[in-house]
Amino acid sequence: MNSIKRKIFLNITAIILIVVIAIGGLSSYLCYKVTFDTLEQTMGEVAKASSNAVSKELDVYKSIASEIGLIPELSKTDITSEGKNAIFNGRTEMHGLKSINTANKEGYVISDSGNTQVVKHLDYFDKSINGEVFVTDALFDESTFEMYYIVSAPLWKDGIYGSSIDGVVILKVDGKTLSDIATDVVIGKEGFGTIIDKEGYTIGHHEYDKVLNLENIVKNYENDGSNKELALLEQKMLKGETNYGVYKNNGIKNLLSYAPIEGTDGWAILVEVPALEYMGTTNLSIIATVILGIISILIAAFMGFRMSNRISKPIIECADRLKLLSEGDLHTEVPKTKSKDETGLLLDSLEKTISNLNTIIQDISYQLGEIVNGDLTNFVDGDYSGDFKPIKDSVVLIIKSLNYLFRNINDSI
Repeated sequence: MNSIKRKIFLNITAIILIVVIAIGGLSSYLCYKVTFDTLEQTMGEVAKASSNAVSKELDVYKSIASEIGLIPELSKTDITSEGKNAIFNGRTEMHGLKSINTANKEGYVISDSGNTQVVKHLDYFDKSINGEVFVTDALFDESTFEMYYIVSAPLWKDGIYGSSIDGVVILKVDGKTLSDIATDVVIGKEGFGTIIDKEGYTIGHHEYDKVLNLENIVKNYENDGSNKELALLEQKMLKGETNYGVYKNNGIKNLLSYAPIEGTDGWAILVEVPALEYMGTTNLSIIATVILGIISILIAAFMGFRMSNRISKPIIECADRLKLLSEGDLHTEVPKTKSKDETGLLLDSLEKTISNLNTIIQDISYQLGEIVNGDLTNFVDGDYSGDFKPIKDSVVLIIKSLNYLFRNINDSI
């Protein structure tokens, strides 16, 4: 009979468990997803804004190169090297450049020392001699161990835009400029930005040594298998397959957002932030939900136990009393209950049944006892209801038959 109690308890607990898990799980998932989606959007916006900042910075240097290309003195053959250098030095100091120079149409650059450098085979010369303002990939100066990049523009004849091109203006820009821009990328407390070229080399980072050491996460992974998750994610980003992703580094989950930089040859900016910095509150909320769920389940189990006990106890007591009744026990008291529901009705009906059985059996015992004692004058007047009525009729018939029999015997005597 304890199985009834167990079934009630397990069913109540299971229902509450399912409801708590469903509601808690759904709320935790929605909370996590909303936070994650919001963070993805936020980081995407930061990456785009940082990309625009780099583009605008490059546009400034492009404008400088274009403006220098419109200086009429630079296209004249009679200008001395001292005159050119005066112009270059003024612009270099004004705009914080490493150097300015020009190449003629044949691709020759005459330096301050009088040495001639051939640049006609370089991509920036080819682009600008055909009228385009161009920004090269980051380059490494092995003599000074510094990073730089070239911004080139057409040198217009007599400084007239749209006329013939007499050469190319060459601006040498300090590569640290890109790292300064990357350093200005602020997201949270530990987030930072990284500028990479189309090959994955770091060309802008708040840790400038990574730039000077030609850090390339993808190539390092291909060589020694390091930073696998980050390398594979960067590969997808460089291929244009995704703009956002999650990776783990030393067991710490990090979020990474990607945005291409317009006006460059495949440059992009990566914005990275530890997930815990933004997901900490969400994780705390999920943990609190789990704890509340466990507490709710424990409370539900306790309440389910009490409820199952309250429901099953009268049923078990009734079953025990019925077992005694089946063994012929009409004297043990029927358990009492204050419940007004079906369990109360069950016990009340059992009590009435046993009381009626007692009355009928006692009445039959009395009548049969009187018959044994030779008294056939008693009249059965008890109320035998339902299927007990034939018993009364049978007793009455027995008494009548015996009376008739003894009268006939008496008459015969």
